[in-house]
Amino acid sequence: MMRNTNYEEMDLIALPSSTLITEDNVSELNEKLKSVIAEKYDRELKMVEITRGSDLERNIKNSIIDYINENNIIFRTNNLKLKVIEDFMIALSGYGILQPLMDDDEIEEIYVYAPDKIWYLKDGKNVLSDIRFDSSEKLKSYIDNALGRIGRTLNNANPIEDGRLPDGSRIAVSASTLSPNGYTMNIRKFRKERITLDKMIEFGSMDEEIKKLLVAIINARLNFLVSGGTASGKTTLLNAMSQYIPENENVESVEDNIELQLNREFWLQLETRKANLEGEGEITMADLLVHILRRSPERIIVGEIRTPQVADTFMNAIQTGHDGVCATIHANDPKRCRARMSKLASTANNTPYNSNLDDFDHSIHIIIQMKRDEIAKKRVITSIDFVSENSQMINLVEYDRKDDQFIHKKLPQELKELFYERGVAYEE
Repeated sequence: MMRNTNYEEMDLIALPSSTLITEDNVSELNEKLKSVIAEKYDRELKMVEITRGSDLERNIKNSIIDYINENNIIFRTNNLKLKVIEDFMIALSGYGILQPLMDDDEIEEIYVYAPDKIWYLKDGKNVLSDIRFDSSEKLKSYIDNALGRIGRTLNNANPIEDGRLPDGSRIAVSASTLSPNGYTMNIRKFRKERITLDKMIEFGSMDEEIKKLLVAIINARLNFLVSGGTASGKTTLLNAMSQYIPENENVESVEDNIELQLNREFWLQLETRKANLEGEGEITMADLLVHILRRSPERIIVGEIRTPQVADTFMNAIQTGHDGVCATIHANDPKRCRARMSKLASTANNTPYNSNLDDFDHSIHIIIQMKRDEIAKKRVITSIDFVSENSQMINLVEYDRKDDQFIHKKLPQELKELFYERGVAYEE
């Protein structure tokens, strides 16, 4: 006889040895279902993203129903049964109660600072959502499910975690022991639309002259840093500029959490790996950077420079003959960018700070400063500076916030000669 696979029409019969599920003990059933489904579909859940209406979704639902029937589980009401199955599938295959926020392409980031305090960033403004988790336990279960999909765990021994979700969004969470708010979570959404330099001109992030300069920087294989604060648009700009790298050049990139979208075939993309529960198997950014230097890359892209080891290895890569090297870094202005890079490298190689400043000036050609303008509600290039070999920082472009316009300066002779030597025709 064919099995009825429509769980909404199935009625369970109470048997003497049955288990009664109510709102009070439904969490125990959820934990058991998570274990059963994770064991049965371990390979599929790691390789395939569950989508509504897919064969995998149907198979998992049928497995849940089979488990319920085989274990003589009954529910206080039929609606509770339906809700348990549906909530489980939403948590497993989507973003649950946060799905409306994830579906809104204009929302950039989601902040869960308590079960009843869920904020989101949209159009440059932070907005308090009317979405709520029913309890701290529901929020904890949601976090566990999200981390479980990427092989991460939050517990007393590991109270802080972050990673890349299957759709490319970045998640960062903290345990209740670290905040009076309890469990907290941020999701920085993965942008589906690829942003180009032309799009950034439309957004007011730059003008046509800046685009021309940025393309010349790529074509001349200059080494540059994109500096700025959190969510200032650093990676977006790096993605947009990389579209002008010739298709036949071998590009290799390293990132903590993959964000780059270079839209090219000839590209090796590597991502760090955290240590396992035994403290083994960690692969750091510095490890990956050393690794790709052995693979003869023509362009090196570092997602973000955070540690002394990465800064030092990055500078060494340039000084040993690599050009066209670029990265992002957190700094509030070009001078602080130069100082921070030099200080990080000095910490790693245990040499005087001033000698690392000198190395910086002979390694990095350009610093592009990005900022999220809260008043204008846009991300904007606030300055572009050329670093001369005699340690001068020469401003090429400056953003006039008051008049919302870009002020262009004459290019220094040293930069003009660099363009000429590298076969780039640039007319001011």
